[in-house]
Amino acid sequence: MTVASQLKQTLVNLQSAKASFESLQSRTHIGKASNAFEEASKELKVIIEDIKMRVEQIEFEEPQYKGD
Repeated sequence: MTVASQLKQTLVNLQSAKASFESLQSRTHIGKASNAFEEASKELKVIIEDIKMRVEQIEFEEPQYKGD
């Protein structure tokens, strides 16, 4: 498995985790828990954007990994 494909798989997993946090946040009626899920979702959003930029950089530098 290449670094590019590992990053892409990690990206998918993080997006799934973010969706889970968002779902939990919308279903939780306890303020502290809801805030914790919201904060976790926001932090994952930043991480996801960083990894997306890294994937784009790899695909630009190594075109053979584009669409991998």
